[in-house]
Amino acid sequence: MTPFATIAVEPGRLRLGAEVVPLRVDATSGAAGVTWGGADYRLRPWTFGERRRLLAAHHDGVTLDVGSLVESAIELLVEPVPARSTDREVVGLAALAWCATAGARTPAPVPGVDAATQMVRLAKATGWGPAEIDASAAADVDRWYHAVRAEQVPEPGPEPATAPAGEDESYRVFRLED
Repeated sequence: MTPFATIAVEPGRLRLGAEVVPLRVDATSGAAGVTWGGADYRLRPWTFGERRRLLAAHHDGVTLDVGSLVESAIELLVEPVPARSTDREVVGLAALAWCATAGARTPAPVPGVDAATQMVRLAKATGWGPAEIDASAAADVDRWYHAVRAEQVPEPGPEPATAPAGEDESYRVFRLED
């Protein structure tokens, strides 16, 4: 697999290192179209469940196997599937870049939050089941999770004990509740 120094989604194009791939976006479906090597390809956005399963299959907890992730993404997210290996690499990375950046929409996927945490919090906040969350577009789940997380206010705990006015600062009052 050829390493690209940068991979970026920009308005109207994907940048894979020095390669620029023209990008067309279908606003209704969230799909993108790219042209590479004289052929047109449709990049379908992944669902939350697809992203969860693909990343779990190609990440061992330390290392992400990008080559095999690209191959799996091509089979799942790209129509038609490119035949030549160089086309597969570029179009597969384009599909992953499109999905990973949520189509350059904000917020992008929530960094540092595992899929199980997202699913549990969303299910608890919305009443949706795992199948409903898994079938939703990953970008939508990320947005919903971001909104739910922003709305959550920490539950009030016991009031902190304070020292009586004018007392020594080292004086502490502890209140035990049963």
